[in-house]
Amino acid sequence: MENQTVSNSNKMYKIIVVIALIATMLAVGAAAFFYNDAQDSKEQSPEVVAENNLAETEKIVSELSEILFISSDQEPTVARVEDPAVLQQSNPDFYRNIQVGDYLVLYPQRAIIYRSSETQIINIAPIISTDQLQATQEEQSTQPAVENSDEDN
Repeated sequence: MENQTVSNSNKMYKIIVVIALIATMLAVGAAAFFYNDAQDSKEQSPEVVAENNLAETEKIVSELSEILFISSDQEPTVARVEDPAVLQQSNPDFYRNIQVGDYLVLYPQRAIIYRSSETQIINIAPIISTDQLQATQEEQSTQPAVENSDEDN
């Protein structure tokens, strides 16, 4: 009977040790998970995101300036294309050949689609503000009409 009691206590001791090891492993795993999650959150802080965006913008503008004259006194807005279908719906002609990963580079006077992976300009279009358009229309409406004369024939 005494042998059986020692055997039972050994089994209980082993079970307690196994449970303690499992609990320790779970605690270490949870700590590692939350540490990594905190590091990822830190890396995605607004300051880090802003720095990454600025670096990417500078890289794209630098690449683009090697193949196209760009005035250095203008700061562009640069956006990476994530969903070409949405852009193609808004302006099918301009965005016809756009792909995921292309860059839309906007200057005050022009819009450029740039494919960094191929160092290629996909499309360029002028940007006409509504103020410019109204001024042009008003200017054209105040000019006298030119009549064709039959004297040249």
